[in-house]
Amino acid sequence: MEHTQRTRFLVAFFLTAAVVLAGALRTARAGSPVRWFGTDARNAAMGGGGAALGTGPGNLLVNPSLMSFSPSGVWLTISAAQNWLSIDPMKRDPKYDVPDSIYETRPDGWGQDRPVPTSMLSRERGATKELPGTYLLSLAAIGSFGVPGLRIGAGFTAPVPSVVKYETWYNDEREQHFSNRLHFERFGEFDGVMTITPAASYAPLDWLSLGLAVRVDLTMGMGAALYMPEGSEWEYSYVNSSADVTPAVRPIAGVAFRTPIGLRFGAVYSHYSYTDVKMDVRLRIWNGERPIAGSNEVQKEFLQHHRFVLGYDPRQVALAAAYEIGPFSIEASGAWEQWSQYLDRHGNGYTHPTPGSSDGSEPASGDGWTDPGFEDVWTARGGVEWRVTDFAALRAGAGFFPSPMPEQTGRYNYVDNDLVLYSLGAGFRFQIRRQVFTIDVAGQVWQMLELTVNKEDKPAKDGGIVDEVPSTVTDYNDEPLAGAKGLQTNNPGFPGYGFGGVVFNASLMLGTEFD
Repeated sequence: MEHTQRTRFLVAFFLTAAVVLAGALRTARAGSPVRWFGTDARNAAMGGGGAALGTGPGNLLVNPSLMSFSPSGVWLTISAAQNWLSIDPMKRDPKYDVPDSIYETRPDGWGQDRPVPTSMLSRERGATKELPGTYLLSLAAIGSFGVPGLRIGAGFTAPVPSVVKYETWYNDEREQHFSNRLHFERFGEFDGVMTITPAASYAPLDWLSLGLAVRVDLTMGMGAALYMPEGSEWEYSYVNSSADVTPAVRPIAGVAFRTPIGLRFGAVYSHYSYTDVKMDVRLRIWNGERPIAGSNEVQKEFLQHHRFVLGYDPRQVALAAAYEIGPFSIEASGAWEQWSQYLDRHGNGYTHPTPGSSDGSEPASGDGWTDPGFEDVWTARGGVEWRVTDFAALRAGAGFFPSPMPEQTGRYNYVDNDLVLYSLGAGFRFQIRRQVFTIDVAGQVWQMLELTVNKEDKPAKDGGIVDEVPSTVTDYNDEPLAGAKGLQTNNPGFPGYGFGGVVFNASLMLGTEFD
């Protein structure tokens, strides 16, 4: 293919990709776990690696410097993941239920967080299972544009049929008011966003290449102004809204070395990234007003600030080594991931006060936030490839990804455990009228090791379960409230839960190479 024809082809490709992905924006449904499943079936079959051996579109996200050591081309990747993860809560003794008798207490005695009787919750506490499948469409192109050693590429990835969808939840007792379920924190319940990745690499020497990519995730934030003309008509209101598309930028810098004896090395730095969505809600209720302290005026509009953090990716430093001998290639890599700075879906910012002890010896204190103690981790991957003939290659790989979440024996329910990856795949390379085409397939089994969590009996001020109805609560007659003795909680994770399972991901990649 001539240089001008190639350039026109790449331009047409990117325009087509933009139209296809923009059109998909109307039907958001599924998540986009690009971090885990990637965009390259060859890498997926070899344990999800590729930091030293990558040759296709995965270089954009894994190690952009490898583009200069790889063919230019265009690739389309489709992946589908079926989810068999589940969370099963332990049966809870009714003595821990929040009693109906709280209606016999004074409303002004509870502050901002008056408890809801267990019998009045909108959803019963139950298991988390039958999670939806995840489907990804990726389009990528890499070209040299006639400059030796230079590669410029770009990729688009989106969930199909969706482009933008996300869900947030609380990791403590507040989730009782919503799903009343537990949720997988790191892996298993994914944020659905569109990803755009421009990248460039340059090889100043035959054995050295440098590369830089920027992964941009797009999602949407919203705000609303709400007026209720009649406070007793809860299903009727006037509302205006505003929205904006918020990008999360993740710079990725890589370097690659290759030697005459078949040894290859790669090093990659990936910055942390997340989409920070701020939502402001302005609320007005007919005849709803409150005196402003220190003035004769009254407040008639009330502003609520909310924050959501989506698609958190930690800072990462990865090192990889590979060896090629004859028809065999092997790669091993390790990565340090800075999960200690992790922000959950509400940004770890809590304004929920922690009640005092049930016997009244400990007063309410602080904003209720206790550092969960997320930890940095080291991950490992490995993969092998056997080029059986010039036409076909077989691949296999594995990986281990420790959980950064500490033991969840207290108030919080960050559901996560170690992940083990097993992968297999094959690749086919052939020519039609002197043009090279490739077909790659991969299957991955992601196993979340099973774990049983038992909550400990420790004070709320030390991160323990919050007693939502302290023993010091009294009724209208200043008598101790019936049913308030001991611990009462609607925390979905109390008194414990078990979880685990597998996710199976299959990938198909079709490509054509130019040089």
